[in-house]
Amino acid sequence: MATETAWTKLTAKVKDVLQDAATSNGRTLHIFTSADRSDMDPLGEADLPGVIIGMGKVEFQFAEHMAQMRHDGIIIFSVQSGIETGLHIDPSNQDVIAFIVETLSASDFLDGWVEFLDPLSMDASEQAAPNIGEALLTMACTLYTPTDDFRTIIGTDGTHH
Repeated sequence: MATETAWTKLTAKVKDVLQDAATSNGRTLHIFTSADRSDMDPLGEADLPGVIIGMGKVEFQFAEHMAQMRHDGIIIFSVQSGIETGLHIDPSNQDVIAFIVETLSASDFLDGWVEFLDPLSMDASEQAAPNIGEALLTMACTLYTPTDDFRTIIGTDGTHH
């Protein structure tokens, strides 16, 4: 059985931060990672509004001054409202995207797990958007691992996760 990768741990951390904030705000939002549910499987009515968190592209660079591997990646949020629309971002998805950005911005870089975490874009999804009311939010993220271990995140304070 494989153990979690650094990026699987990261998306789980993002999910936890968002769930905690949604619960404390009394917000109904169903949050999944791609390990929980495939983004190719639309959420059902009982799971809306909902978000599936996954990883896009990750680029690697050796960080010589720290003797660590730098991971520059893209986190993709498939935000689904269930509102049947054309190719535009409906108000429900706009609200959820604003909540995600606000919550993650206030998370102190996911409690020091990452060095960088900023929104890049939001876009109406061309894939199945009229059926599930999907919009995509992308965020850029930078984290560090040992050079030969892509399962351990080295936090900004040196803590291993």
